[in-house]
Amino acid sequence: MSKKITTEKISDSIMDELLFYENSIVLGMNDKARKAVNDLVKRTKDTAPVGKRSKHYKDSITSKKIPADRLTVTYVWYVKSPEYRLSHLLNNGHVTRNGGYVKGTGFIAKAEKEAIEQFEKGIEEVIKNG
Repeated sequence: MSKKITTEKISDSIMDELLFYENSIVLGMNDKARKAVNDLVKRTKDTAPVGKRSKHYKDSITSKKIPADRLTVTYVWYVKSPEYRLSHLLNNGHVTRNGGYVKGTGFIAKAEKEAIEQFEKGIEEVIKNG
């Protein structure tokens, strides 16, 4: 977006460019981040192991939005209490009480990898399309 400006109007021109950046790039990035974390929650809920317990682990998977500053936000994927204790065990495997071993499914790592790829493609799209 190039245009001819005089030295008197340079501050106005810089402000216009910064507002354009804010509206198109930053807001687009925030939207892609929201979509990526929602997809991560959905993928982990779909692939989470279901045991014999009455309350399923996957029902505790969620995310929340944390405002970082005026423009940007941070999204956090997490598992609600008390089920969060199972995340590491289910993903990576664990030893049973009888001395056996249960292999981990790696469902969190797989879903995370896919969500990151989706987020990166979305950010590239936002930057290219402005």
